[in-house]
Amino acid sequence: IGTDPTNGTLKVYETSVGGIEIVNDAMPANGRAFWSVNVGESSAPLTIVLENTGAAPLVLGVPSFRFGSSDFILDTTSYLSSLAPADITSFTVTFCPQQGGDKTAFITFSHDAINTGTPFGFACSGRGEIGWIQVDCEGQIFDSDVEAAGTQRDLGAQRPADGPTTSRIIRVRNTGNAPTLISDPSITGNTGDFVVDATGFAGTIASGASSTFTVAFDPAALGARNATISFTHTAANFAPVFSTKVTGIGLGDATLDVRLTD
Repeated sequence: IGTDPTNGTLKVYETSVGGIEIVNDAMPANGRAFWSVNVGESSAPLTIVLENTGAAPLVLGVPSFRFGSSDFILDTTSYLSSLAPADITSFTVTFCPQQGGDKTAFITFSHDAINTGTPFGFACSGRGEIGWIQVDCEGQIFDSDVEAAGTQRDLGAQRPADGPTTSRIIRVRNTGNAPTLISDPSITGNTGDFVVDATGFAGTIASGASSTFTVAFDPAALGARNATISFTHTAANFAPVFSTKVTGIGLGDATLDVRLTD
């Protein structure tokens, strides 16, 4: 394509002039394929450089998203709307996934260059990585809000005078590819009948790691006693609040009734 004395010509690069050239309508590749970023975190910004390689001024529109704006950020703070011959300008693209899974965006800007169509556009991609939790009690895996009777979370029968039962361990394991945040557990129901030790439980669980709390039954009353221990989390495979049901039976003291008969 030849030159025009009234219009510039445009080249677009990743990172710097002379870097990887981006053609119009390019699919994600090279630095524009951001790969994996944890949900809630951000990639390093990718600089996109525009160069006027022609002999006349070049007029540019401000870059914007055709789609994908929820997971990518454009920074056009230093962007110029016109370029003299041999001048350059730039903007940055950052991947910041808000949910897990594969993400794509398409960025466009208008121009009056003679060597390529307007608007000029290209795609970016990335994958949002998420946490995934598995919860067990003494090795017995269970889902949220499942009844405790007949499971390891059934702490059995205990007399109030005998003190707490042996503690059971509740383990939360992150089986996903990204960190998961968990809160301190709270207890509802017969709260005075169960002892929860959550020392060190709350915080961030790295991929492949786990955190634990314990629960023991220390009945303050007789009969069936039930409670629910709940914590919040950022994993994708359960609702934001995970609930662990526990149960036990408070026993009364045995009595001996002796009667004399003729």
